[in-house]
Amino acid sequence: MKMNNSIEINKQWITDELQNSSDLTFKEVLYNGSTCMIVYFDTLVDATIINEHILRPMLDSSGGPLQSDISIIGKEESDQLDIIIHAIITGNTVIQQDGSANFLLLASELHKDRTVDVTTNERVIRGSKQAFVELFETNINLIRTYIASPKLAITYYKMGETTKSKVAVAYLKGACDQGIVDNLHQKIIEHSHEDIEVRLGFLKRVAQDDRFAFLPLMLVTERPDRVKAYLAEGKIALIVQDNADVIILPVSFWAFFQSTDDYNMSWAFGSMIRLLRFTCFLLTLVLPALYISVSTFIPYLIPTEIALTLQSSLQYIAMPPIIEILFMLLTLEIIREASIRLASPIGQTIGVVGGIILGTAVVQSNLVSTMAIIIASFTGLASFVIPYYEMNLSVRLITYPIIFSAQLFGLVGIVCCMMLFIIHLSRMKTLGSPYYQATFPFIDSMRDTLYRPPNRNLVKRSRKQPSTK
Repeated sequence: MKMNNSIEINKQWITDELQNSSDLTFKEVLYNGSTCMIVYFDTLVDATIINEHILRPMLDSSGGPLQSDISIIGKEESDQLDIIIHAIITGNTVIQQDGSANFLLLASELHKDRTVDVTTNERVIRGSKQAFVELFETNINLIRTYIASPKLAITYYKMGETTKSKVAVAYLKGACDQGIVDNLHQKIIEHSHEDIEVRLGFLKRVAQDDRFAFLPLMLVTERPDRVKAYLAEGKIALIVQDNADVIILPVSFWAFFQSTDDYNMSWAFGSMIRLLRFTCFLLTLVLPALYISVSTFIPYLIPTEIALTLQSSLQYIAMPPIIEILFMLLTLEIIREASIRLASPIGQTIGVVGGIILGTAVVQSNLVSTMAIIIASFTGLASFVIPYYEMNLSVRLITYPIIFSAQLFGLVGIVCCMMLFIIHLSRMKTLGSPYYQATFPFIDSMRDTLYRPPNRNLVKRSRKQPSTK
């Protein structure tokens, strides 16, 4: 709907559209002999900008046009009510001169954000300590600062019918496959009008191809230096308003076992730690199931001394091994969730005290064997070695179907589950790119996956398996 020439009519329209909010401010200023109406939310605008760059120039005007007197870079004009309302609720100041239906839209939003801080979820021993913050413009500034290249392309979108959240797509022109970029742009446009709050999880659903993927298809990072490395590798970064994390896509399965520290140390140590992470990934998947399978079906497969120890620990336990393992794993999940949600000092206390009390109590009451506690504890510790929280969650979830298969079919059930898991990995795609690709026996495709190659080989990027860092 177009605005009216009358200030009073427009004032009533804006008041009705914005629910007569208490923080909605109207000011009338005499400018060059005519009345101007200034409208803004006093809770969203910077008072200094209003006083110094809008009111003062209008009062000290020498008779020139309004646009030339106001010294603000962000200026637009519109006569559409919906555009003017959106400008007001996003922290802009709008001005109408009596007799004109056009409104001048001026950028005057108040930025209340925390300063660039150190990383909290992806800490490294060596390397940058800077992390993204919730302010959209600050995150774009960090990316531009880290990648001072004219090939860096950043495209803005607004998503959400109600929220109009800003989303940015960043990539390096020439390094990234343009087909993947076009595919992502099309997906964002298709979902841009959905009436939903735009969060990282929503964007993951928009961009991923497989609706039933059990593993994370996109990497979420809080580190600008990681975004720099991935953009240089031809990846795409998604920056979302009011989020202190950035999405990287498309990525491979191996990217979730890599850390910045791998590249700041000797390649031998980096490879050793990366293999340790992947070993812990496998142990988290199958160790509880192996315990159930061996103790229930085939104890003769393990050495006699270990079998005797296992038998003695189970001698006075009434519950079967699967109930023991499920009880301990669920207990660990409860302690872990409680530690995360509570305040830091209380959370640490809950973790330590809960582990000691529960561990001692269940052993003394003969509810759970000591071997089951060891298996569950080792599984929990192994899952923490995986550097990314989303992959950590996925692995812990996949463990349970393998446990039930081991209870029903023993080792055969474990083998069948792992085969299905690998088949599922092989058919997964993100933005049309393969998520998982077998590394053996192709040496080129192994580079920077299971092991970290020497620095001289990092520049030789494989075309079969994209290398990620």
